[in-house]
Amino acid sequence: MVRAITRQRRLPDDAHGLERFKTRMALVNLTGSAASWAKGLHNGLSRTGNTEAAAMFARSPPFAATDPTTGDYDQLGDFVEARMKVLEELLASDAA
Repeated sequence: MVRAITRQRRLPDDAHGLERFKTRMALVNLTGSAASWAKGLHNGLSRTGNTEAAAMFARSPPFAATDPTTGDYDQLGDFVEARMKVLEELLASDAA
C-alpha cells in the first residue's frame, strides 16, 4: 500500500478536468483501501484483547481535498506507516 501511495504521489503538473478527476478518484480508492485495512486490523486486535494497539487502528485515514496535492499523499502515507510501526512493535513484543 505504501508503494502504491508513493507511485501515485507524482501528480501531473498541468492536469485539468478529467485528469484531475482521475487523480482524485485514485486517491479516494487508496484512502478506501487504507480504511478497510485499518478497520480489519482494529477488529482483529480488539477480538484478541489488544485494545491499546486496536485503538491506533480505530481512526479513519485523512481524506484528500477536492484538488489533491502531494501533501494529501504524504498524509495518507504517514497514516499507513504509523500503523505499520504499531504492528512491527506488536509482533516484536509477541516474539520476545
